Amino acid sequence: MNKTKEKGIKKKINEFDENEDINGLDKLYKEVLTSGSVALKEELAEAYLSIKFVYAMDYHCGKIEGEETVFDMLEWIDKVEKLTPEESFSSYRGSCYELIVDQVKQPKDKEKYINKAIEQYENGIKENPKEFKAYTELAEAVLEKNIILKRYKPIDFEQIISLFSKSIEVELKTLETEKDYYLYYNSVAFTSFLFTSYKIATLTFDQSLKIHQHFLKEFKSLATDYIKKDPFYYYTWARTLGRVIDYNKYTVKDKNYTSLSKNATIEIQKEIEDKLSYITSYTSTDKDKLCNLGHIFHKIAKDKRSLTYHKIALNYYLNAKVIDPHTWTYPVYATNALKNMALLQLEKANTREAQIAFKTGKEIFAEAAVTVGEDFTLFSYYGEFLYTYAKHIDHFSNKPLLEEAQQKLLVAKRLGKKFYDSPYIYLAKVALKLGDENKCIQVLEECYHVFSNEYHNYDFRRVRKDNDFNELKNNTKFEDLIKNQEENL
Repeated sequence: MNKTKEKGIKKKINEFDENEDINGLDKLYKEVLTSGSVALKEELAEAYLSIKFVYAMDYHCGKIEGEETVFDMLEWIDKVEKLTPEESFSSYRGSCYELIVDQVKQPKDKEKYINKAIEQYENGIKENPKEFKAYTELAEAVLEKNIILKRYKPIDFEQIISLFSKSIEVELKTLETEKDYYLYYNSVAFTSFLFTSYKIATLTFDQSLKIHQHFLKEFKSLATDYIKKDPFYYYTWARTLGRVIDYNKYTVKDKNYTSLSKNATIEIQKEIEDKLSYITSYTSTDKDKLCNLGHIFHKIAKDKRSLTYHKIALNYYLNAKVIDPHTWTYPVYATNALKNMALLQLEKANTREAQIAFKTGKEIFAEAAVTVGEDFTLFSYYGEFLYTYAKHIDHFSNKPLLEEAQQKLLVAKRLGKKFYDSPYIYLAKVALKLGDENKCIQVLEECYHVFSNEYHNYDFRRVRKDNDFNELKNNTKFEDLIKNQEENL
């Protein structure tokens, strides 16, 4: 196949991938398989896997039903394997069978397909014993089989622990040979072993808590090897415990599971804080690590309403900003932390400290506006931050500060290209606080017309509930606008 033809086929592959057009890929399959270059075969294989991933997500979420869809996905994997025979795809097949397990109702059917998944994961280990993920997948599948059969025997749990231990052993070796491994693979073995240990605690059999403690003890004995390599794994530990709490809150339970007790949840939260106490001043040249640390401390700071945790989060964001000053993310994250710190200081009647926090945030935004340049997200947050500053420190008496907020929001409105309503809402607020009710109404009317169409009318409920618009309560033009909007809903 000549280069010109390959280029044309590659373009078609990209189009079919983007449109999730499997039939289109199938029309190209035989020709690419028989006469395509290695690079073109890989391109087609990646397209099949990309669409398979989308279908798998839709199937998992219940948007697609029926075993036929999964069998279609298995056929795509067969084609991918022929295109790239040097790769192993047992894991992909195993995950497909597990999709069916989640959908079928009869225990015999569930057992049938979990056995097929287990067989594929075992094949994966035989094909590549250095692939840590295969051991983890097999461990999770064996546990799922035991849950289906309601067979909770010590020998089965020991097999699961053995598989997790092997997965960790292989993962630790990977850490020695591959730099930045954590960020790409999210420490599958580490997180899966810990998460499964708590999942067992929610199972409805008599020895579940005892087995949970046994798993946790084994996990902790292995976790020390990660910490020795990099204390950043305390973050991984804390983040996974946070996932345990979220899973316990939001996942739909069935008869095989029960919720963790309130005391157990409190103990997990204490352990999260304990693990974070080891990484309050972690140093790194990796901006992503620093940003992740900022996020986890910011989250716990908001939950605990803690100035101390906010300061730690702020420092991590600022350190990340030093490494990469040309993106909106770190200035916005840092100023969000500063805003929360200011509001907490105001609750404690520490006005001077709150003002310092707002002033520092203003300086960070001013610097970022020069370094980053005009960016919608940056200027949207910039304007909102200045408005909040004017509201809580000067109670809207600082006209220059409100006008500065207005300038930033006008830039955000322009950069938003009529896709975002937030700049309009805040521009309306600023106009109102500057004493111009007519201008405020004009902005709200513009917002209504921009975000209304033949299928949808913009809803002003958030405006009516916002105390910042209290001055409009007796404004006849505003009431007429609301009335027209409600009539068109």
